Amino acid sequence: MVLRQLCQEHPKNAAYPKFLGMASGLVGNTKEAINLFRAAIELNSKETEAWWHLALASEGEIEDSELALMLEVSKKKLNPSEEVQILFAIAETLIHRNDSTTAWHYLAKANSIKATMLPFNAVPYARALNSIQKIKNISTNAAQPLSEATENVVPIFIIGLPRSGSSYLQSLLGRFANVQCHGESMALHEALKLFENDLWTCQTLRKQYQPEILNKIRGHYLSNLKQNSGFAVDKQPYNFFYIDLILQCFPQSRILHIHREPMAACFGLFRRLFYSGQEYSYCLRRIGFFYETYRRTMDHFTEHFGDKIYHISLQDLLTKTHETENRLASFCGLSEKREAGLSLEHSFASDTMSIYQLNKKKKLSDLAVWKEYEPFLNELKCRINSMPKIPWPSK
Repeated sequence: MVLRQLCQEHPKNAAYPKFLGMASGLVGNTKEAINLFRAAIELNSKETEAWWHLALASEGEIEDSELALMLEVSKKKLNPSEEVQILFAIAETLIHRNDSTTAWHYLAKANSIKATMLPFNAVPYARALNSIQKIKNISTNAAQPLSEATENVVPIFIIGLPRSGSSYLQSLLGRFANVQCHGESMALHEALKLFENDLWTCQTLRKQYQPEILNKIRGHYLSNLKQNSGFAVDKQPYNFFYIDLILQCFPQSRILHIHREPMAACFGLFRRLFYSGQEYSYCLRRIGFFYETYRRTMDHFTEHFGDKIYHISLQDLLTKTHETENRLASFCGLSEKREAGLSLEHSFASDTMSIYQLNKKKKLSDLAVWKEYEPFLNELKCRINSMPKIPWPSK
């Protein structure tokens, strides 16, 4: 591997072990990733991105001396991005040490800085919801078969609020034979924008749902996936904005909506530093607004296309794994699993920060971490509690 060679050729450059650690984490080699992040930090204690990854990969299993060094680095002169990374790393470490008061101090500070770096505009989300709420019952068979080759691919779309278990669900699906996982694919987004100038409202596509255009969208999408047969798992949570178009373009597809307790999901967003985007996630008020947009969108689509959407609770996935997995397999049409012992690397590659968590056993207690921070979340809790509590149907 090129990165390994660069590490050998430039043994004093902290960037190379850091990047190699990130690459190792993406294919499930968490232990190696942790060692590489520590190697990068040893070379340069101000390698804040390595600190951030170390805190995530080790799930807070940081030595006292390492925490002390992080706190020291946080007091040095850093650029805003570096400051945000070290603050998130400290907060994550303290969360795992159950020091909620101090953890919140660093978490709130990190999010405050990041929020100023990423201005948020609520208008496009409001326009998207307004467009969706105008959609009523429509035929879901507008698109016609393209060819024998493309019809051999059945897309499985995983949607939901980010930090709700989509990566974990994808890992379960990846254990089945004839399933190929594509991570957080932008294939649908890329296909739609070829025929739609405004992806927030999709007003052109939704005006008539023209079969000719729908077929072209499907063709571009399947071509981008580069898969000839079997089930194609598309784990792009934000595709919940396009459920009607998915059903129009891919009548044979499966839509899986993964969800968890609202406060747990929202706190999970506030707790995480994302590589890019998610500008709403660094402010509790923005998170509350986005959650309401998501909730009203899913409620509307469930009302009109309920039988086409499979709702899955993350708690059920963890507490009733075998039963839930069997029902899920039946809905999707999955049968045989891959041979036992298949590694995560061969099952699928994830491009999200959730990859570190997939290599550790998920615990129910993880779903309740937010309760330790409840005193700081009153405004968010009030907004969520003010929304209608219509339970999503389970299969």
